[in-house]
Amino acid sequence: MSEEIQINTQDLRDYIKNASLFSDTYFRAFLEPFKDGSHIIYINGEFEDISTDIGKIVHDLKCVNPDEMLCDELRKPALYLKQTEGGFKEVEAIYKDNVQRIIDESKSEWIAQGLIAGKRAGIAEGLEVGEKNGLWKAAKNLLKLGLPLKQIAEATTLELAEIQAMALTMA
Repeated sequence: MSEEIQINTQDLRDYIKNASLFSDTYFRAFLEPFKDGSHIIYINGEFEDISTDIGKIVHDLKCVNPDEMLCDELRKPALYLKQTEGGFKEVEAIYKDNVQRIIDESKSEWIAQGLIAGKRAGIAEGLEVGEKNGLWKAAKNLLKLGLPLKQIAEATTLELAEIQAMALTMA
């Protein structure tokens, strides 16, 4: 189904030397082919000279309507994908797969974030409970020493009612 667009590498190199359509900064690194034979080409998307093959490709990549495309290599698959039931089904399947992949990848991240947030909340709650327990223990010790209830409340920052209730349970 998919057709590969073939561009002569030497013609492309010659064209690059004389054209401002490529981002020279990014393109220099990719003048040599990858070991698997593929190439990455950065093209200025603002290039609009449709009298050239590259200009036609740039034009076609921006087209929403396949009927307006200039290159058969791009128009034929676009027509199939956008205007036939089989194409619609393929696009829908790809869309669903990508959405599901994103959801699956995101779930792990969401779970990790939830675990981190839960752990932080648990630590904070544990520290609060531990601090409160320490204050109660100190208050009990001060009650055993016979200090006045009001003074114990001031020293421990516990409510006077809490100290009073504690004193009643210890009596």
